[in-house]
Amino acid sequence: MNALSLGIDPGHEGGLAWTDLTTGELVDLQPMPTTKGRAGTQIDDVRLVILVSLYASRTKVAVVEDNETRPGLDAGAIHKGGKACGKAEIIPMAFYIPTYKVPPSVWKVALGLSSDKEKSVLMAERLWPTWSFRAPVRRKGSTGKLWDGLAEAAILSKWGARYL
Repeated sequence: MNALSLGIDPGHEGGLAWTDLTTGELVDLQPMPTTKGRAGTQIDDVRLVILVSLYASRTKVAVVEDNETRPGLDAGAIHKGGKACGKAEIIPMAFYIPTYKVPPSVWKVALGLSSDKEKSVLMAERLWPTWSFRAPVRRKGSTGKLWDGLAEAAILSKWGARYL
């Protein structure tokens, strides 16, 4: 069994992705586990620990997208994003996985991406054509909701394998 790289998009619509460090193949892709509570949607800590533990013995590096502040974000959104990012960073560390936070302005620029989520999905579809990064189409003429969090987690995992 080959070593893996873990990519994490810590948003509530984010995800976790493991790629094989030798072949670059996508091994697994999971949506970020969430739960609804009094404070709204939050990351489900227990399920996140369980997901990371599945491949912990094979995971040699984890890359977490660091949240960057942008004009127009309120303090609550910044706090919520920082909390999610912290959880996504500390849980792999608990399994002794070297973990790095990388802002989108670094990893997306290195791969020729931007804030355009469609471009991230297209890149993921090109890299792993057997994996789906769009919700199933429910209406004629619809292309389905983009699963950009999953796509970006997968791309982050590949970025980590290449640059770290």
